[in-house]
Amino acid sequence: MAKEKKKDKVLTEADRKKAIKKLISSGRETGFVTQDDILTIFPNAEFEVEALDELYAKLLEEEVD
Repeated sequence: MAKEKKKDKVLTEADRKKAIKKLISSGRETGFVTQDDILTIFPNAEFEVEALDELYAKLLEEEVD
């Protein structure tokens, strides 16, 4: 039996902003975030390079690895 491909959940802009705030807050507490954490918010990262750059800049600003 073939595995069904999991459909990527598309977040609304408002939901994405909330998720990013939560990710940064969590990163401040732990000192890091994982690629999986980021890909949860940006499942199609290759098409959202500019938004990812902004996220990485914010994470650097907050000293989150």
